[in-house]
Amino acid sequence: MMSSYLSFSTISGFLGGLFLGTFYFVGLWWSVARIKQVKRKKLFLFISWLVRLAVLCAGLFFLARQDARMLISGVLGLFIARFFILRTVKKKIKNENPKIKENVVC
Repeated sequence: MMSSYLSFSTISGFLGGLFLGTFYFVGLWWSVARIKQVKRKKLFLFISWLVRLAVLCAGLFFLARQDARMLISGVLGLFIARFFILRTVKKKIKNENPKIKENVVC
């Protein structure tokens, strides 16, 4: 009984972290892609950062209130989401700009 709770806690924390990481880093990617279309660039980036940070902090706070394992697995999910999104962005940049031969640093 206890082990099924812990495994549910770990899996749900990990999935929550994947969601939070995806939301944060895709939101960052979206903000940077839209920056040329916005007149008030600094305000746009600040509000984008504030919304992403508020959602991330609220999600991590929720995970921390539930269980320590949920928080740890959530942070792991966050970093894994970051890894895959950075990999996707690098491939997209290389495909859009075939003249770039050196590694794209993200």
